[in-house]
Amino acid sequence: MIRKILLALFLLCLTRLSFADEIRPAYLELKESNKNVFSVLWKVPTKGEKKLNLQLQLPGNCIDKTQANSQLINAAYIQRWITVCDGGL
Repeated sequence: MIRKILLALFLLCLTRLSFADEIRPAYLELKESNKNVFSVLWKVPTKGEKKLNLQLQLPGNCIDKTQANSQLINAAYIQRWITVCDGGL
C-alpha cells in the first residue's frame, strides 16, 4: 500500500516537470457568393507579434480579385479576400 502511495506521489511530482507545446489550429473559411466566386477567411494563430508560418495555397485555377485585408486580432492573424476559381474548387 505504501508503495502505491509513493508511486502516486512520484508521478504527481513528474507532472509539474512535463511541458507541452501549445496547439491552436489554423482556420480556413470559404463562402461561395456567386458562381465560382469565393470569399476567403484565413486565420493563423500568433504568439505576440509572431505568427505561425502557415501559407494558404489555393488550386491553380483560382485568381485573387482583391488584395488580402490583414488584421491582428486576439492572438490571431486574420486575412480576408475574394478569389475566383474557374471551374470551381
